[in-house]
Amino acid sequence: MTLNVSTSEAKAKLSRFLQMVAKNREEIIIQKRGDPQAVLIPYSAYEQFNIWREQVRRQQALAELQKLADKVRERNQDLSAVEADELADRFVREVIEDMIAEGKIKYDTGANQ
Repeated sequence: MTLNVSTSEAKAKLSRFLQMVAKNREEIIIQKRGDPQAVLIPYSAYEQFNIWREQVRRQQALAELQKLADKVRERNQDLSAVEADELADRFVREVIEDMIAEGKIKYDTGANQ
């Protein structure tokens, strides 16, 4: 069940709402003058959201990289398929390294596991 509360009610009953969310896995929408501003959700739901968000980010990055690879192939039709793939791979690596450096994507080598 989702509960809608005002910011003043959320301030006054925060401890109670935290218990409701943790125990009953309820969601509480906090509104300011009737407009939703934030949602109080169980931490496990937040973790799931972060996993989903990272998956979406990776899918978007891969789609961008595929477009880049396709452009490289189009512009370099005089290259062999192997040469075009090598060139596209080089660009893909450079773009990924730039995106990691800019904090746009996270990369975990799995070495810590």
